[in-house]
Amino acid sequence: VMDTSTHFMLVNLEHGNTPELKRWLIEHHGILIRDASNFRGLDNHCFRVTARTPEEDDQLVEAIKGYLKSLDH
Repeated sequence: VMDTSTHFMLVNLEHGNTPELKRWLIEHHGILIRDASNFRGLDNHCFRVTARTPEEDDQLVEAIKGYLKSLDH
């Protein structure tokens, strides 16, 4: 996660890619992220999320961990 002074967070994936992650999160968790690959200077490893409640943020983190684990199989 890159430094920010807003409630938006820009994230750069080291593994996988944003279109796959976006599809996976919607299909498995009903969570939608903003694909940031069309932002100037970014690629298909970048996405943006908005800070929500602590519980929702925890759900997102756990869901992303699940996606990353799914890449190992």
